[in-house]
Amino acid sequence: MKNVKLNILCKGYEYKINTKNIAENIQILSFEFIRSSSPGNIKIEWTIPSYNIFFRWVPSLESNKSIPPDWSSSVNYSFTDFMPLCSFIGTENNNIFTFACNEIILPVKLKSGIVEEECSIRCSLSIDLKNFQHDSYNCEIYFDSSQNIYAEVIRRTALYLSKTNANQKIKSESFDFVYSTWYSFHQNINRKKLENSALKFPEYKLRTMIVDDGWQTSDNKRGYAFCGDWLPEKSKFPDFSEHIMSIREQGINYLLWFAPPLVGINSSAYKKFKDMILYEQKKGTVFVLDPRFPEVRKYLIDKLHVAMNKWGVSGFKLDFIDSFATPVNWQDYPDNRRDFDCVFTAVQVLLKQIRSTFPEAIIEFRQKYIAPILLGYGDIIRAADCPGDILSNRIRTIELRLCCPNCAVHSDMLKWHFDLSTESAALQLLNVFFAVPQISVDLTKLPEAHQKMLSFYLTFIDNHSETLFWGKLLPLHPELNYPQVIARGEGEIISVIYQTAQIVQQRPGIENFILNACDCNGIYVEFMDKGEADIFDCYGNLHEKISIVPGIQRVAIPIAGILHFESK
Repeated sequence: MKNVKLNILCKGYEYKINTKNIAENIQILSFEFIRSSSPGNIKIEWTIPSYNIFFRWVPSLESNKSIPPDWSSSVNYSFTDFMPLCSFIGTENNNIFTFACNEIILPVKLKSGIVEEECSIRCSLSIDLKNFQHDSYNCEIYFDSSQNIYAEVIRRTALYLSKTNANQKIKSESFDFVYSTWYSFHQNINRKKLENSALKFPEYKLRTMIVDDGWQTSDNKRGYAFCGDWLPEKSKFPDFSEHIMSIREQGINYLLWFAPPLVGINSSAYKKFKDMILYEQKKGTVFVLDPRFPEVRKYLIDKLHVAMNKWGVSGFKLDFIDSFATPVNWQDYPDNRRDFDCVFTAVQVLLKQIRSTFPEAIIEFRQKYIAPILLGYGDIIRAADCPGDILSNRIRTIELRLCCPNCAVHSDMLKWHFDLSTESAALQLLNVFFAVPQISVDLTKLPEAHQKMLSFYLTFIDNHSETLFWGKLLPLHPELNYPQVIARGEGEIISVIYQTAQIVQQRPGIENFILNACDCNGIYVEFMDKGEADIFDCYGNLHEKISIVPGIQRVAIPIAGILHFESK
């Protein structure tokens, strides 16, 4: 690695390094650490010159792309908490230096930042091996210093990390549009509400229903004190199997919410497992089960088995998987009933059992549990909760598209106030245009104008899904929260503009769709051809036909409208 200074710090280990060149400017360093005495942490540290590095990209829930000083706090990654990947980017959307570690089970501390004295970038990966029980430990670090577009490099790096599940077949149903009950009803759900909502699905191309928290309790005050028994609440669902069948007979997938780690104080399961608890999540009311006990894992598998084979669900929304963790200052205790010492290894075994036991099930995970090997056990990865927050939903869906290439990426559920203008409501959808939309408004009460908009745009996404979900994705300027995002497919290109100062280029020789997701009428377009273009409003109505000539011009595309131009 040219101009890279490498330093290894390890206690209780000897080490060997092997370098493999994958392609020009892409290398893998393989490390073997061999125990020589009582082990401690290992730390792999390197420094690179800060040549044309201006921004830093890491998988997280933060939108900040600034580069911290090297003395700042580390970012912690684990089996249930993101992935150890970091990219340094230049001003022209180009990669400068990207690295990733293939550790998939043990927690990793990552630091990267500016060294003030020399204006260089210092990076380090620390892995705690104090409780590692084997005589040797192996890991790899992937380095990419090519000058390609940063998005291509991140996707390539994520594919390297996900090689363990690279052959996973993505279920086509994972890309079906979703209706979620959470933001629309929260825990206040029942059979009538869900079946009435399902009657509206054909208008919006909705083919999956996720029934969230509330099906298993009569308590509608939020919280998880009643979790753990996973039995349908009779007052809401007198005959759960019949209800599910009535939904599925309409050609709708039915996914059911489970939070496997959680057991509440008001459940019978707590009485059974109160001495098999990992930690107390909410004082006196909610606890996290310890997956290292085979009895705990069997109990959870059995509950999912009933849902699949007795009630007839299509799959599961598996929530709070990241609660299977070891909190700060967590104290372990000996128990010979456990068959694993490592919590993360036990979680992996549990998820592997779920996947192998229910191969046909559609399984949704939620950001931030997107570690590469964990993704191999799911089908859908949804952006972390950000109700009504269009900016966070845009950032999260785009970044999941980059670092989760083998999954169907879904938006967080879309919910808006019914008094909003239709154009403002449409911006909720346009900000997640490159992810599978999850809708969570009450469809039975949706205003007529909103109905027309939602029907038009979901039909548009459905008609162009090959480009939007599978095309070459180029999100420009991550440091500005992706003000322009482009997807190129077979014979067409779709661009969405989120900030007025952007100039979008019309690509010649291909069908162009340019969407105005700014909160003002009109955007700037640089045309390469001359001809005529059509402008549509957010309902899909033809708003105007315009003549265009080569050059930059301001086009009066209405808010949440579309410009369509096809080169002759």
